[in-house]
Amino acid sequence: MALKSPSLLSEDSPAFELLAREQIEFDTHITEPTEAAKLIAKVLEVKKPKVRYQIGDMSKMSALLEKLLRS
Repeated sequence: MALKSPSLLSEDSPAFELLAREQIEFDTHITEPTEAAKLIAKVLEVKKPKVRYQIGDMSKMSALLEKLLRS
């Protein structure tokens, strides 16, 4: 009888478990919608708004990557 290797999509596979753990870890770093709403409300009241407003863990990293790609 041949042994079957678990499918990558199977809930028993190590890859699935790793993906699930990483997703749970990522979800703990998301920005709360209330924080975004507060920033939007503040921006709407400013006379001269900035071009970019940063909110959340990855916003500075994405701005840096954008600048690097443009140079």
